[in-house]
Amino acid sequence: MAAALCALILAASCKKEEDTALPSLTGSLNIQGVPAYVSPQDEVTFKINRITHPEGGNIGYAYSITEGYMTTKDTLDAGEMTFTYKFCDRKNFAKDTLRTVTVSAYAFADGYYTTYSSSYPVTIVKGGVGADASIQGIEAGTTEVIDGITYYTCTVNGKTWLSRNLVREDVGIPYLSCDAMLDVFGSYMTYEQAQTACPEGYVLPDDSQFLKLVLDDVDEETLHKDIPGVAGRLMANALFNNEEMWPYWPEINIDNKTRFSAIPAGYANIYERDGEYVGDFDGAGSYAAFWTNDTDPDNNDKAFCRIIVANSNELKITSQDRKSFGASVRCVKK
Repeated sequence: MAAALCALILAASCKKEEDTALPSLTGSLNIQGVPAYVSPQDEVTFKINRITHPEGGNIGYAYSITEGYMTTKDTLDAGEMTFTYKFCDRKNFAKDTLRTVTVSAYAFADGYYTTYSSSYPVTIVKGGVGADASIQGIEAGTTEVIDGITYYTCTVNGKTWLSRNLVREDVGIPYLSCDAMLDVFGSYMTYEQAQTACPEGYVLPDDSQFLKLVLDDVDEETLHKDIPGVAGRLMANALFNNEEMWPYWPEINIDNKTRFSAIPAGYANIYERDGEYVGDFDGAGSYAAFWTNDTDPDNNDKAFCRIIVANSNELKITSQDRKSFGASVRCVKK
């Protein structure tokens, strides 16, 4: 009898839950215009897409932004589908704190389940060099300011190099098309763009100049060939927002003896869309690619890049499309 009574109570409870279950609003909620990276002082406007009320009723929209243990929430005015957020306004963070925040949105209506969007991470970064920049762990040396951008320089075998990826607002594209990353990872350029990108007094290095960073003598046996055992001399044991950039690999001793300070910024496939250059990016965190000035004698549509990968101590060579492959650019003084 007791068991039967419990069964009746349980059935009644389940029926009550079914009777009170709320219907859902129609559609998927998402936020448009969410950049992956922003600068500390950036003010960003986000747009929430509309979803549908099955009965044509009113829907309210709101957003939340979580930074560490603090969450900001606000409801949009009726008819409004955008909200603006200034990342340096949070009182619990210093205005230039480098961090990752989470942006999300939700929609609600009387008698319906609340619909939530996906959560979108946004990382605050700071370009340049110095103690408050996103890139740390690169040994400071001589600096040179070119077009308002500060570069470290290094001198190897009598040649002076810029020890940062070239930054050009008017040439190439920034990482993930985020302007905040331009002075962090530098510009990604095609070979054609790189031809005239270096500042006055500097040039795009040919492969023989590149090899003289790690070899005293360059000849036909080394030109346009993979060079074993030298990549660690070019790699910086750098941090990005306090996280190691190059993963550990036992055969590589990252000592950056040349002060060339290569970082794994990856590469891009660059193409034109709606009159602007955009890119598909890959290899960040494990791959560095640098244009040389040398075209491929076996294929005039291609040119040579010097490559460093995280799991090899070789300075590798590869031939890539001159008009679509996006690599970093380092410049050497004439």
